[in-house]
Amino acid sequence: MASTTKTSASQAKDDGERSGLAKNWRSWLLAVLLIAGVVVAVLHWGDVKKFADLVAHAKPLWLLAAAGAQLLTYVALARQWAVVLRAGKCRAPFGKLLGLTVAKHFADQMVPTAGMSGNVVVVDRLQAIGADRPVALATLIMTIIAYYASYG
Repeated sequence: MASTTKTSASQAKDDGERSGLAKNWRSWLLAVLLIAGVVVAVLHWGDVKKFADLVAHAKPLWLLAAAGAQLLTYVALARQWAVVLRAGKCRAPFGKLLGLTVAKHFADQMVPTAGMSGNVVVVDRLQAIGADRPVALATLIMTIIAYYASYG
């Protein structure tokens, strides 16, 4: 009887560990993406050297202006998401939305799937923040509409 209890307890522990790994798949995905980024950088070391040479000869004021403009795109996208989420009666912290914009763009660049990888990250993270699935999907659809409208 005691061995049955031990076996059940160890099996429950194993099940708990497996469900913990399953719950942390997002962390694993991020780790894989980061490793892939390092591999790409190593394979394209000549490009990295060219980039470093460009940075060395660049004007700091222009680099600062470019970094500011890039930051403004992240802020604008986070603000857009906040407006749509508010309309869906979901209050998401702006800081989390801002971080999510960076994660979306990172996923879009690391996994070349025409933006789908970033879209999956957005919907998943918005649901984790507290948005209902329809609201998260509406946020994504508004992002896509705004993206194509900006080219129009």
